[in-house]
Amino acid sequence: MQWDYLAIRFNYKGLGIKQEFALLDVDGERVLSRTGQEEEAPSTLKDLLKQVGEDGWELVTHTIAESSGMQYMNFKRPRVAEVPEVTKVTEKAEPSE
Repeated sequence: MQWDYLAIRFNYKGLGIKQEFALLDVDGERVLSRTGQEEEAPSTLKDLLKQVGEDGWELVTHTIAESSGMQYMNFKRPRVAEVPEVTKVTEKAEPSE
């Protein structure tokens, strides 16, 4: 079985009691920063986990960097096989007499 992977890095606002993100990166792209949302992104860990779970992702690892408090989560899900394009079948010409 082949897998797709998703890497998430985040840090909480303040002490993290409400689990609101101060910073959120998804696959190396900033989606939420201290200055605001760069694009539509979940604002809390609960919202993030709900969204990725609905998309079929399974949590594989969770690590917290002691020095910075940054948190790293890696998810995986089965790769969906790409269906080859179906070529259009041309109608058979009527046999000539």
